[in-house]
Amino acid sequence: MGLIWCASSLTAKRFFYGKNKLIKFDSENALETFLFENREFVEDSIGLLAGELHRQVDFGCYGRVDFIHAAYVPDDIGPSIITVIELKNESIKASHAAQLCRYMTAIQEFIDGRFSDGDYMVNGVLIGPKTFPDLSDNCFLLQNISNVNCFEFSLCVDGLKFSLISEWRASGDFKTKEIKRILMGEEE
Repeated sequence: MGLIWCASSLTAKRFFYGKNKLIKFDSENALETFLFENREFVEDSIGLLAGELHRQVDFGCYGRVDFIHAAYVPDDIGPSIITVIELKNESIKASHAAQLCRYMTAIQEFIDGRFSDGDYMVNGVLIGPKTFPDLSDNCFLLQNISNVNCFEFSLCVDGLKFSLISEWRASGDFKTKEIKRILMGEEE
């Protein structure tokens, strides 16, 4: 059975050779449902190992996580990887990164004292619509949080696409003279 993607703005159409099913990402829940139903695509697109995807996991006082992805790895190969995935259907904000880190902290607190050091690694992924580069510092914040990646999704002619936000740089005049003076100990 063939699968062809077509998309425009916040609407994606999925065609099964004559059968047309419309998917709208008009809410975070709609995006979450779509990604859960296409979990292999998500694993491939954001670089996760094959594993189990759990939806709407309740962490009590820490909140409710959109997705927890668990990739269990044999002990002799390396740590099992738990990835917290938080979805947003709006521009990524600093508060979204803080929310993701809160969920990661909940998992880490559960792991600590129950498992040996190195048995598990906790990562975070924040997924939102294509908005970078914007005028905020959110992209810089996200690039400097350990074990956290941010992906933009966009709907284009080729379908749903995920792009890692890691190489965004400010445009304009970058004054290296001051940084060089500080780091190299040069006199003014």
